[in-house]
Amino acid sequence: MDIALVGSQSGRIGNSRECCSGDHSGCVTKNELAPHKKKQWCIGTIHAVYIARMENLLHLYAQAPNPKRPRICYDERPCQLLGDVLSALPMQAHKPLREHYEYERHGVVHALLAYNLDTGQRYVHLRRRRRAEEYAHFMAGLAADYPDAEAIDLIQDNLNIHDPASFYKVFDAETALKLTHRFTWHYTPKHASWLNMAELEFSAYARECANQRWSSLNAFVEGSRIYFTERNTAGGIINWKFNNYHARDVFQKHYELVTTS
Repeated sequence: MDIALVGSQSGRIGNSRECCSGDHSGCVTKNELAPHKKKQWCIGTIHAVYIARMENLLHLYAQAPNPKRPRICYDERPCQLLGDVLSALPMQAHKPLREHYEYERHGVVHALLAYNLDTGQRYVHLRRRRRAEEYAHFMAGLAADYPDAEAIDLIQDNLNIHDPASFYKVFDAETALKLTHRFTWHYTPKHASWLNMAELEFSAYARECANQRWSSLNAFVEGSRIYFTERNTAGGIINWKFNNYHARDVFQKHYELVTTS
């Protein structure tokens, strides 16, 4: 059976101009469409709540550092540990690292990360699970690292455990209340994780460490420890430039819709 979905009867892809007449305004020229390629992203609905949270975070990012009010971005990331079945071929000149397509699984680990945008320090826990218990203990440890702070400005997303209620599930009421008031709570808009600097840290972590092949859980833990130790020693700070004025320009039509609705 001869099947020619596109092109000439012979089954070959013909010149696209043959299918058109006149001024060829409806023609698709060679390479104009690329059905084998696609891009994927998350589009949030930009409404008044989105704008209010975005403006709040951008205003916070624009403030001068204050040792009494450290600014901390927090997030979590699942890390699937994959190991080699056959040893990879090492990099050579003009040849990248070559890995076999088969792999073996070593489970999943959750990385909990807090990034101090004033000092560039990263605080990281690796846990088998990500529940209210892990979150509450992480935040208790984070608060203990800043005993002299008047309050900690905490930036995070809208995950259901990212809430003072998690403290009450783990600690007694008095401890939970005190811990709650150690933080000033700032939330990103829904589907706007790009506003959380911790996402940038995780992007680098995935490329440079987490997404590699690991022979065991212990190897992954040690590799992550070395990676974050080196980043903390280097002390690199994210140079965030997007501010409220940029937002009002980029999202101008959405501001107008919110104002007129």
